[in-house]
Amino acid sequence: MNKSAEVSVVEQCKLLDLSRSSIYYEPEPLFSDEQLAILNQMDEIFTDKPFYGYRRVYLDLIDQGFIVGRDRVLKYMRVLGLETFYPRKRKTTIPGKGHKIYPYLLKGLDICRPNQVWAADITKGFLTT
Repeated sequence: MNKSAEVSVVEQCKLLDLSRSSIYYEPEPLFSDEQLAILNQMDEIFTDKPFYGYRRVYLDLIDQGFIVGRDRVLKYMRVLGLETFYPRKRKTTIPGKGHKIYPYLLKGLDICRPNQVWAADITKGFLTT
């Protein structure tokens, strides 16, 4: 839109089929300067120590004089895509070399009456001392 043109802004909007409110709209920045400073500092902390979780990053930010809460630090870590680097729990157990894999004998068996299938738990020791 040209505000210094001979045609008024109202007429320009009518010609282009636009609402006048969209002409004067100025978008707000996504983060304030203070929030950007916190995000930049979090990035530096995480670059140096990727094994820090949000609680430890929070403590470092507090030590450096930033006023921020743990929940906000967690939110910012998600925004930045930061994930703590540590050994994860394995989804499945990995058998040792030479371990025999026993077949599941009940696969495909239709269990439809009592006492058709029995099970025993041998994981606990039977002998007590």
